[in-house]
Amino acid sequence: VNSIKRLLNKHTGFLVHLSLAGNKLGDEGIRALRRSCIFKIPKLDLADTGMTPHGLRALSEALKSDEDSVVERLCLDRNDFAEMDNQARGISSLVQFLSDSE
Repeated sequence: VNSIKRLLNKHTGFLVHLSLAGNKLGDEGIRALRRSCIFKIPKLDLADTGMTPHGLRALSEALKSDEDSVVERLCLDRNDFAEMDNQARGISSLVQFLSDSE
């Protein structure tokens, strides 16, 4: 994850699409990436990264707090959002962010 963060911080201005699909980042990796320039990339594919509702909530909170975010498309397919209580909180946080962004 640290290598990805370093590359993102160096080259973010050139990226319009980043796919981390299939990389088992887990919630800890998602939390680490939120402190990089990942939200300066319009299209993010975080499918099948091992994210759980906890990571989804961290991601949505990071998106809400980053005033310079340019994320337009976010793919979260094939992640394990099975814990309903945490899933509801994470999804509602993300939906609230997306609603406020329009």
